[in-house]
Amino acid sequence: MWKCKGIWTKALKQYPASKKIGGFKDIAMHTAAWLSFVNFGLIAVTAYHTTLREFILAYIPWMSLIIFMLFLSLCVVIFMVIEYKFIIPSTWAFRNWQQYEHKYPIKKDLGKLSKKLDELEKLIKKEG
Repeated sequence: MWKCKGIWTKALKQYPASKKIGGFKDIAMHTAAWLSFVNFGLIAVTAYHTTLREFILAYIPWMSLIIFMLFLSLCVVIFMVIEYKFIIPSTWAFRNWQQYEHKYPIKKDLGKLSKKLDELEKLIKKEG
């Protein structure tokens, strides 16, 4: 599926790394998501009061800061639904492929289970 050929195979080769690096990055990314909500709110309030207010009120005179923030919140909810319905499944499909491709321990366990199932099937056929 994701097989590269020629020079790209060597240039894009991935190497096993410490779980600590990935764990730190994963925690940092999850923390950054929460901090971005705070940052987004502060930037929205600042933008509304410094540059957007006059422009918005010229075209939408009933748009107060609260309505503006509710509108932005609605946009965030829409983006979250899109993320949940489309992006997360794609991300996990990619992660699952990465884990399977790079000597993930479960892959070895699945191989052992497959061999045991084959042995059980042979025993069942002999008895049946």
